[in-house]
Amino acid sequence: MKAPITGGPATTVVSGRSRSTSIAVDGNQVFWIDLGPDNRTQPAGSAGLFRIGQNGTGLTQITGEAAGGIGNGIAFSAEDVFYSVRSGAEPLAQKPGLYQAQKAAAAVAVPTEPWSPALLGPRQYVRNPAVADGYLYAQFGCSIVRSSLSGEAPSTFIESGYDPGACIGNFTVDSTHVYFSTCRSSNNVQACSIERVPVAGGPPEFVGAGYSAVRGIAVDAQALYVRVKPWTTPGVRVADTVLRFAK
Repeated sequence: MKAPITGGPATTVVSGRSRSTSIAVDGNQVFWIDLGPDNRTQPAGSAGLFRIGQNGTGLTQITGEAAGGIGNGIAFSAEDVFYSVRSGAEPLAQKPGLYQAQKAAAAVAVPTEPWSPALLGPRQYVRNPAVADGYLYAQFGCSIVRSSLSGEAPSTFIESGYDPGACIGNFTVDSTHVYFSTCRSSNNVQACSIERVPVAGGPPEFVGAGYSAVRGIAVDAQALYVRVKPWTTPGVRVADTVLRFAK
């Protein structure tokens, strides 16, 4: 579905899909991952990476069922789409990892892996890829790793070790900074903060703190947007809030 950002009725872009996840837009094209057969009720070829025009035309399957699975993010370079898979589409046994395919592919293709599985360990759980200024970023465990798009091996860019007990959660990137959340748990109480690190490297800088959860994070030219659960007394339910921080 799609709806105007100024408000208005939603319209269908594509229907009849198979458990779609990780929806992302690049130009006038919409990309997503279909998880594949649900109790074998979906037809063959229903899992993989797909794209369609925002006007609902040109449905194309980019990668096949072997690359279907629970999606954990999509990112784009000028020519390619990068996406992560957490687990395979049953009854398939696709290993989790980070995959790469051509955005403009006209037929089903076998995706490549920009980062060798041997570099990150067996059945690595790489998620939430992002691309900015010639670098590919992704989360690996409680760290953020990156490599140049030219194909070098990834290296750890930010790791939670600078703050013992913390784990890096959501993150996003722009031309100047990597923005990320960290959460720490103590006595069954979780405390989260928003931080940033210059893309050139350097110590983390605090942006905001005092949240019990961070649900999502995004950035544009003017501001950083974060969906958080405000901290409250344990057991008291509060609604999520979207915050905006000027850059």
